[in-house]
Amino acid sequence: MRTRVTDLFGIQYPICLSGMSWVSVPRLVAAVSNAGGLGILATGSLSPRQTRESIAEVRALTDKRSAPTRHSSSREAPRTREYCSTSVCP
Repeated sequence: MRTRVTDLFGIQYPICLSGMSWVSVPRLVAAVSNAGGLGILATGSLSPRQTRESIAEVRALTDKRSAPTRHSSSREAPRTREYCSTSVCP
């Protein structure tokens, strides 16, 4: 199936897993990506170390497209750079 969404994200099907804290964990993200959709990893409840570990786990489970998402509050603003540097999935 080819749509603007599949072309934009380089995926097979226009299905995206929503980044839901405590639900969109590495195994589910990888399963969605391996099935042809876009798995989105929820990192809002994770520390920078846990974020790095979760991204590494996703990468170990799939070579397909995936992405992290993070909800940031203003109190986290000083740590934004740290999260951004750990949350990049190629």
